[in-house]
Amino acid sequence: MVTLKNISFSYKKEHPLLNAINLTIHPGEHIGIMGPSGCGKSTLLKIINGTIEKERVKGEFSKSTELTFGSIYQNLDNQIIFPNVLDEIVFGMENLCYSKQQMDEKLAEVTQMLDIGHLLEEETVHLSGGEKQLVIMASILCLDVDVLILDECMSQVDEKGKKLILHAIKALKKKGKTVIMVDHDRTRLESVDTLYQIIDGNLKVI
Repeated sequence: MVTLKNISFSYKKEHPLLNAINLTIHPGEHIGIMGPSGCGKSTLLKIINGTIEKERVKGEFSKSTELTFGSIYQNLDNQIIFPNVLDEIVFGMENLCYSKQQMDEKLAEVTQMLDIGHLLEEETVHLSGGEKQLVIMASILCLDVDVLILDECMSQVDEKGKKLILHAIKALKKKGKTVIMVDHDRTRLESVDTLYQIIDGNLKVI
């Protein structure tokens, strides 16, 4: 479980970005967050993921210590490390000492789910934005994380890529995984359990 109580955050003291946010995310829940550009959606995700120092955040934030997180943010090039697609996808599994059998099984499962088997030998620098999003998602799905955070994860994919990602998200729901999605397009958030909107720094159910 992830709980935020009266969370406020500001990059500039005179301009609070988030104001008294209250949110509880239960295991296996899928939530969507909407709002105009610059309203604080990505910042809220970073607070949940723990990439913003607690000292800079006002309010109470808690999450189960055993939870594992995987995130896809909008700055795709900052999330890709290796020049080769296969190396990029398997790095996390190697780092966590997966056995070769485990790695082969997860790689086959995820590349089939996202239909990117044909990209495994490609150089990441030659990928389109949509292909990069799929590769980053594959690397995270291979790790079987508890909570998947998606910040505009369909912004650069075509209609086929969108359908593949939505299919993957539905599969995660069946597995009891928690998904937190941010998107400006409401049609991409149709499968969520609860849809929120950030308005003037406040989080409201819509």
